Amino acid sequence: MNINRIFILGDSFSAHGSSAEGNPSGKEKFWIKDLNETYPTLVYAEPSRDVQTILDTWTKLLPKFEENDFLIVGFPYFSRYRFPLNEMFYRKEPYLHSKINYHSVDVEENELITRHVGQHGEFDIQNGELEFYNKDTNRQQLLEKLDDNQIINSSFASALNNKELIESLTQVSKCRTLLWSWTRFKKGFKPEGLYDKTDLEKELGHWGTLDDIYRKSSGKFGFMGDLHWDEKTHDLFAKFVQNKIEE
Repeated sequence: MNINRIFILGDSFSAHGSSAEGNPSGKEKFWIKDLNETYPTLVYAEPSRDVQTILDTWTKLLPKFEENDFLIVGFPYFSRYRFPLNEMFYRKEPYLHSKINYHSVDVEENELITRHVGQHGEFDIQNGELEFYNKDTNRQQLLEKLDDNQIINSSFASALNNKELIESLTQVSKCRTLLWSWTRFKKGFKPEGLYDKTDLEKELGHWGTLDDIYRKSSGKFGFMGDLHWDEKTHDLFAKFVQNKIEE
């Protein structure tokens, strides 16, 4: 089957690769860059993005999907929550990542507006970027005020609701889909057809992080505490996705 476009939704794992500074090769590695060399690719992803915003984006894109498109959706843990942005700080997507060449794709035609930012995302309270909050609110106060959101999003009810939403959106999407997550799902909460970390470790045969590189190199490479993928995992995941597209 000829692929018209690839749509990619997710968080930091779909927004950027492992940096040149952290890799022993001295080169940046990004699984999406490998895909984009073959297929027109649109990326709707942002570091620390929450599940609800990913589902919102997916829903907004439903009318745009065509039968020959391919959708890849990467999920974080379900307990992440988000903050509303003030109107002047709404963000347009897809993001024009400096390493992605949107060849043969009408970017403007596929633009969406994002009105929320993840709890650990990039935003400036002092600059008035968040709705309801002002320069007198510091980040710690903000997180403390919104602990209830963490509790709600961590509930069984929310997890099951997200599972059902993901399965329903998969069914009504016109295009083929690939669902994955860098987290592990408890039994009964994993959406049908989704590859979680446990599944991907088996499929890829390797799961390495920048923290692993840091420890193995005694701090010469990688980054301490950074659980994003190393170069090899980016390569293996790109091949895994390629195989799924070609099935």
